[in-house]
Amino acid sequence: MRRPLLIVSAVLLLPLCAFAEAVPETFARAVRRAFDADAAWTMEKALPALKRPLRSAGSVTARIGKGFVWRTERPFTHEIRVTRDAMTFITETGTEVKPCDELPYYTEICDATDAFVAGEAKAFERLFAWSWDETVDGRWTMTLETRDSRLAKLFETVELSGGETLERAVMKTPSEGTLRIDFREKPREGGKEAPAE
Repeated sequence: MRRPLLIVSAVLLLPLCAFAEAVPETFARAVRRAFDADAAWTMEKALPALKRPLRSAGSVTARIGKGFVWRTERPFTHEIRVTRDAMTFITETGTEVKPCDELPYYTEICDATDAFVAGEAKAFERLFAWSWDETVDGRWTMTLETRDSRLAKLFETVELSGGETLERAVMKTPSEGTLRIDFREKPREGGKEAPAE
């Protein structure tokens, strides 16, 4: 489960903040909302060798400027706290903190995000080819295709889709098969903790 979650963190958390400034407003609104929301998620991982996909489920708590907490509730309990600087893995056997600068692909995306925000409009073109579609009823789909050889070892394409909210992410990877994550936004629970700044 850890490797798919690292992919989710690297691909979804940081680039979306930057892309939101350059894509249609319907997508931008959904992205801004996703980064300050609570949601339930279900994940399916399809592998060629398996007749049925592997399924898991849980919840995610995101806070703008702080990061997010990804909780796996089925088939086992696991928690990952993601900030700009580190990923903290919490299981029944203990806690492990992984500095993000030890993850080269994560650092590349962080650097591209910083450059984009600083005004380098083509910062992400070194890493991704990206396109989007939008329908008249406000539905949208965004597709990312990796151009970086290191990122290509983790995923080939990522397709994000939704309407008022981010509803689905589908990732095709060379070693983990196809991952599909469905999100359903939930009313905010005041007791849920976000990552420390």
